[in-house]
Amino acid sequence: MSVFRSLIISLLIPIFAFANYGDSFGIGTRNNFLGGSADVTDGGAFASVGNPAVLVNAYNAPFDLSFRTNQPSLESPDLKFKNQPLTGLPNDTYKSENAGNMSTFSGGGNLPLGKRLVLGGSILLPLDSLARVYAFSGNESNYLHYMDRQSRPEIYTGLGLRAFDWVSLGAGFFGSVKANGTLQTGITQENAEARVLLELKPVLIPYGGLLFEKTIGEGKLLFGTSFRAEHSAETNLTVDMRFTVGPGTLPFSADSQLIAFYDPAKLSLGFGYRTANYGLYLSGENLYWSGYKSNIVKLGGSDLNVLTTGQSSTSPVKLQDSWSFKTGYEIKNWGELFNAKITNQFGFEYHQSALPKNPSSLSILDSERFVFDAGFSFGMPGIKEFISKPLNINFGGKYSHLVARSFSITDKTGNVMTANVAGNVLSLIAGLSFEI
Repeated sequence: MSVFRSLIISLLIPIFAFANYGDSFGIGTRNNFLGGSADVTDGGAFASVGNPAVLVNAYNAPFDLSFRTNQPSLESPDLKFKNQPLTGLPNDTYKSENAGNMSTFSGGGNLPLGKRLVLGGSILLPLDSLARVYAFSGNESNYLHYMDRQSRPEIYTGLGLRAFDWVSLGAGFFGSVKANGTLQTGITQENAEARVLLELKPVLIPYGGLLFEKTIGEGKLLFGTSFRAEHSAETNLTVDMRFTVGPGTLPFSADSQLIAFYDPAKLSLGFGYRTANYGLYLSGENLYWSGYKSNIVKLGGSDLNVLTTGQSSTSPVKLQDSWSFKTGYEIKNWGELFNAKITNQFGFEYHQSALPKNPSSLSILDSERFVFDAGFSFGMPGIKEFISKPLNINFGGKYSHLVARSFSITDKTGNVMTANVAGNVLSLIAGLSFEI
């Protein structure tokens, strides 16, 4: 009975979701080199990600294909307890300072359907693993934005409509997945068998935006805004166990719910001024992390109450809404190298920490981030009968610095916990962009 009780309690370990790659690292080449500052006003081939209303400016069907590798150098959280909980769970050998490169491929493109209607789509694919879900004990710490043990594809589709010459609107869907499943197990003193049915289902998260444009002097003044709804689709798992003890069978059934992926609601605002020779962009973004779902494994059922109260000593994770500020500057076609026109982009980002100054838990860690971005674009001559516009070869990178922070809290059982946050991430990005 003690083994059975331990098995049930183990199902109560919380599973924590992490930030997605697009929110943490950006997407594409030019969009990244500008620090994401132009995403809601001049997103180019990836307009479907930041603000689908911007799609209306895709006159020549731009496309962008890029590869990115992140090289993190993170300090281990080194979570310590005054009184280490003893549960029998094997020690995890993973260390944040040994985090992998988290390489990704991204592609984006827009297709005009008329003078006022444009369709766009973007995708981000992790290259290390198509999809990965990581669940860990509440007595461990991991970074919110830098987790190489969890990944998934990210798909965006959007439609932009120019309502008037000065205003456009757009709407789209961010694609994710959830799962429903059944676990059936039979155990005797001599044998054991099990079957699992897991059904993956698509989830569509709506988002939309507006774009206002006004010609001033030789350029255009741009103002854009967009909003993406929260994604916290639950995965349901039905557990059905049969334990044969002596001459009888002990049945047990329960329903569990977990959230493997969580994406906070996001509000973005941006300004830009663009001419034929340069572009200047400013934007702000609010991620509503205060809605973060932490205790996301929940068991229910009458059989469960007979064996355990289902209580956990782990404190729930509570995060706060976090703002980010982004600015970027683009210098277009300022020089030539081997008949290739050179364009430069520069960006700067500041991201507020989603972890409050006085957190209730140290399972998920975050810190302020300062990010510096830079990139080059070389416009090569077009390929006749396929690409009439220049083919751009893009490369650059970004450097993210996490401000060092130390935490010490006392949980509801009186146990004292301490953890640290610090590190840097160097991202290298290369790709091709072109117009048809």
